[in-house]
Amino acid sequence: MNFKKHVITLSAVAGALLLIYILSFVFSGESRAKRGSISALADARALSNARYIEIRGGDGSEFTIENQNDSWVVKQNGKSYPAKNGRVEDLISALGKKAEYPVRSSSASNLEAFGLGDGRREVIIKDETRTIAELFFGAADATGKEIYIRSGQSGAIRSGDDVFSVYINGTAKDWYNLALFPDEKTKPAIFAVQRLTVVPPAPETGAREAPYTIIRDGDGWKFEGGGAVKKTEADSTLRYIFDAQAEDFLSEPGTDAFSEGGITIELGNGMRIIFSLGQKVDGRRGLKISNQEYIYLISDWAVGRIWRTKKELSE
Repeated sequence: MNFKKHVITLSAVAGALLLIYILSFVFSGESRAKRGSISALADARALSNARYIEIRGGDGSEFTIENQNDSWVVKQNGKSYPAKNGRVEDLISALGKKAEYPVRSSSASNLEAFGLGDGRREVIIKDETRTIAELFFGAADATGKEIYIRSGQSGAIRSGDDVFSVYINGTAKDWYNLALFPDEKTKPAIFAVQRLTVVPPAPETGAREAPYTIIRDGDGWKFEGGGAVKKTEADSTLRYIFDAQAEDFLSEPGTDAFSEGGITIELGNGMRIIFSLGQKVDGRRGLKISNQEYIYLISDWAVGRIWRTKKELSE
């Protein structure tokens, strides 16, 4: 009897060991497969030398983002506009970050099934001499959380978390830096402003208000010629001007003389910044800023925030 129990016990132990061995083999295989699917879509070190990013939409649209003097610009239709540097760097970081990209198909014969045929989106990244990455982005999977991806250097179709649609959908405008003062390093500080002269825009009806000037008065402001100014209103107006965003760039100003209103900001270092307002078209106006090559389009609401009336600033 004792011998029989001993055999049963040994058999049970042997069975348990065999089961552990089989499970360890299975899970080890899964772990190896998982490790094999972890990679980056492009080499992070090579991406650090990126100079050109071409984005092609499924509708045939395309534009290029180019690094010029360590700042990115959007190039489209022969024109260059400042780009959102942070957005560009975020895309490059996402492409160089290691993540799970399991292979879903090794065949290039069924690209349409993954949205990688007509209508696919493309991102091509180059340095000064070569192509770093050529990537095709297709449809979302059934969950809507992952997207199908194919490298131009491989026939394999992979899937991964869809952190890319926010970058590859849309138009060139989504990449524009539409801040009126796009360079944070050269944007004036409020305390540096010593004098602000305003030529109000002509109203749709009635007479145009007379120009006015406010000047520094200690820690506050006063009207040139006499009269108290609300410090909080003057400071908030300048803050809005320096932080304001346009709605778009105006590529063809036509015959607009940009004489519908003006602002002159004078800084303590002698620098002058001049705003020239254009005619109203479809509820928006063109805006020229001295020493800038771009012409902005701003809304009527923004005009009202920038061109404050004398009454609004008066104590």
